Amino acid sequence: MNRENRKQNIAALHRQNILSAAERLFIEKGYNNTTMDDISHAAEYSKRTVYSYFESKYEIHCRIVLQGITLLKEYIEQGANASDEFLGQYYGICTKLLQFYSDHPFYFDAVIQFQTSPLKEEHPPQVVIDIYNKGEETNALLEQAFKNWQRQGVLRPDIRIKEAIFVYWSSLTALIHLVQQKEIYIEKAMGITGENFLNYSFNLLLGAILKTDINLDEYSKRQGLAEH
Repeated sequence: MNRENRKQNIAALHRQNILSAAERLFIEKGYNNTTMDDISHAAEYSKRTVYSYFESKYEIHCRIVLQGITLLKEYIEQGANASDEFLGQYYGICTKLLQFYSDHPFYFDAVIQFQTSPLKEEHPPQVVIDIYNKGEETNALLEQAFKNWQRQGVLRPDIRIKEAIFVYWSSLTALIHLVQQKEIYIEKAMGITGENFLNYSFNLLLGAILKTDINLDEYSKRQGLAEH
């Protein structure tokens, strides 16, 4: 390893230390209640050093969101590649999104709540552009899956895919949050677990995009898939 590479690796390590400290603080105190003084103290760097790596608390937050959305894309990709068959892919994506929330609840919320309004600016920060592009890469994975399902003849041919993906994405994330907040109510009022409620919701969303001549139960049995 030459001197320049070693220098870059050390700088990357310092940046990651600062991001990790900031992430812990954002989880504990919230973004608005965390200051750059807090971050420098938690990371054990001077504030001047922190500013040498990041221009602002906002940039630090954006870098953390970028880490989260990059990881989210990996989860969705794993779900889409879980099977060569339509239902296996569909439930694989749903399950992986749920697992992402379970494994990384802070990243989940940070990604969902992040606003890309700075893209309206003439020269938005590069990190915001990177977040947007990573989100579009994730959407492209879903778009490819939906197109494949249409070609397989299981999805309604009149589905407008880009709009359907946005509905699908927003519905799943909202449902996952709902179960987190209302799981006790779901168990008492409906007599089912939060997981069962989510599985029912996955099926309900699926029914909205399936061709009308496809019976989900029969299709599952024909493909040798376990019930969800």
